[in-house]
Amino acid sequence: MSQFINLPKLNVSPEEHKSRLSEHIESGRQLADSIKSFDFNKLNDFDAIVTDMPEQIYLASNPKYANLPFGAVATLEEAGSIAFVSKFILDAYDTDDFSSLTAWKSEIENKGYVQWRFKRLNKGLSSPSLDFELVSKELSQDELGSAKDLDDLIQMYGKISCIGGSAFLIDNVIRCLSIKDKISYKDTRLQSVDGILQNLSENIFVPIRVQNNVYHNNAYRTGGHYVVLLGIQDMEAFVFDSSKGFKWLPATRLFDSIAAGLPYGLVSAWNIGSILG
Repeated sequence: MSQFINLPKLNVSPEEHKSRLSEHIESGRQLADSIKSFDFNKLNDFDAIVTDMPEQIYLASNPKYANLPFGAVATLEEAGSIAFVSKFILDAYDTDDFSSLTAWKSEIENKGYVQWRFKRLNKGLSSPSLDFELVSKELSQDELGSAKDLDDLIQMYGKISCIGGSAFLIDNVIRCLSIKDKISYKDTRLQSVDGILQNLSENIFVPIRVQNNVYHNNAYRTGGHYVVLLGIQDMEAFVFDSSKGFKWLPATRLFDSIAAGLPYGLVSAWNIGSILG
């Protein structure tokens, strides 16, 4: 199935953003509730490994990509897992454009999906570089104040840090690839463990967001990460992790790492099956 993808910009009207955020949070809450109530003993009898995946797999540890900028303040290795996961989806469905990871990275950046912030300014910014003219266009006149350059903004609002890639990137990739004219953000998500298992049993991989401290079993690991769930066998989950390649970990820990994003409103598992209708 060969096709083109026209990725929309991340920024939409306040009304549309409110609607998609509501669907994102509600889908995440339902999935977290499903994980908490699921009888994981059922996985003793579950055995499915997805074989339908891209021929080429990109890794963040590859020196060709690791130190490439990802947005204004991070590198692909530091914060680009969503770029690798979304490229995994594109390559699995044989899109004709963005044949290279670097071209796709640029598209993600230019469409505003890589966000960063000033410490004391409660606002995500997405300019692809720390160019004062670009940054100032994202600020209101009140926020900009009397700032004349980036140093003034840092003085006013504190140091700069990376937020990371927006989860809506994967939603919009799925929406672009779907054979339907238009699907809702809710349709791009899976809301239950059973839904995830159903996709795996149908040879459909499942992109997910995990909370690092649980996923790595390390209380000192912060933030989140995007990986692709490829199967479950003998109570072990098999995933593609752009930082590590292919790896196994306990399935219960993987699901717990998904649900651990609930306090941050960041529980996500995507329904690639919706691409096929």
